[in-house]
Amino acid sequence: MPLNTYLKILLLVAVVLMSCNTNRQVRIVGTLIYSNGGNRINAIVFHRYGYDVSTLYRGKGISTINNITNIDDRSLVFDECSGGECSIKLYHNDSGEVTTLRSGRFPVYVPNQKKLFFYDEGNSGGLFMASMDDVKNAVKLSKEPSWLTHSSGIKQPLVMPIVQISDDNVVFVGKDNGLWVYHVSDSKLTAMGIDNCRPILWRRRSQQLLCADWNAWNIYLMNMSTRNKIDLPELNGGYGFIYIPSTDALIYGRTRSSFVFDEAYDIFFYNFADKKEQKIYKNAHLSAGIWIE
Repeated sequence: MPLNTYLKILLLVAVVLMSCNTNRQVRIVGTLIYSNGGNRINAIVFHRYGYDVSTLYRGKGISTINNITNIDDRSLVFDECSGGECSIKLYHNDSGEVTTLRSGRFPVYVPNQKKLFFYDEGNSGGLFMASMDDVKNAVKLSKEPSWLTHSSGIKQPLVMPIVQISDDNVVFVGKDNGLWVYHVSDSKLTAMGIDNCRPILWRRRSQQLLCADWNAWNIYLMNMSTRNKIDLPELNGGYGFIYIPSTDALIYGRTRSSFVFDEAYDIFFYNFADKKEQKIYKNAHLSAGIWIE
């Protein structure tokens, strides 16, 4: 074989290999448990060779599941709202049995303190905290934030799940519509003087809070001590964000136009290291969820 031909073949092989590496699909291993915004809780088990899909829970009638929180290896907690009333429920992984714990919505479990945070309409409405051993005996921490009225006249609720930012601290939107920190061990509330931040999750690797701007819904990272902000325009339009601490990555949903259904939904993976987004599951709406490795 002539040398020139041989070199051309080597060059072609190198180009093909580089192309394959560039388009290589990210392989994630773990389980995504999520709500589709309706009355179902689904699970996608990602493994080396693909994924398996199942439905863990299906509510009766028309209802919405707004948040899911992991308790331990045996159970998880979620809320379900129907007809203006919301209840917090316990799902047993082994049996699939569901137990209603109490009224409330947006539950978040803080394992270090063994406390469940949630919102409820009782006692004029607000943020409550209870022990998992006695969820009906709850302590009220704060009033609910008032609705935000945009310049267009559209009103937007500011109530959303609290975000755990350390073993002892959680952050939430308080009655003044600004960010507050609750120190669980000493029952202390601290106003941060930070507004225009919808707290989404805590990026543990960099110790930053992922926020969304209330007006434009733009996504950014914020250092709560210095107030320094880093815009993440590549994440704008995403929702249902879930953080994966081991790989410093996100899983979230996006909406796209569909010729048949007007709108369609997909689930994406984003790694902070390379700031690249990749679709990992098609035609599924991710409203809220948890990641288990």
